[in-house]
Amino acid sequence: MNNLSAGVIIIGDEILSGRTQDTNANFIANELINVGIHLEQIRIIHDNQKTIIETVKEFHNSYTYVFATGGIGPTHDDITSKSIAIAFNKKYCLHPQAFKILKAHYPEGEFNEARQKMAKMP
Repeated sequence: MNNLSAGVIIIGDEILSGRTQDTNANFIANELINVGIHLEQIRIIHDNQKTIIETVKEFHNSYTYVFATGGIGPTHDDITSKSIAIAFNKKYCLHPQAFKILKAHYPEGEFNEARQKMAKMP
């Protein structure tokens, strides 16, 4: 019997307000089913550092795999990566390969400071 479990954390005030519809949970659930991993919980939470940290730690202690979506874009409320770094006491810094990929993706002059933030991670 397979004892692998998973939890999904959907992060975003826009999801909770109804302004944006989540499609990630359905995709992840279907992929987990395809590989035989039991999805035990999906939780939607606010863009709040304390909530993100507490939820990530709780899921980390409860499930084999944890998936978090949302909060990794270029806006001020996208705090997921930094919050996860804090949760696991990891340095939050620029990832060179992610930076290179993003820089190649955006047209010249459009890879601004806000978008460069997306290359920072634990």
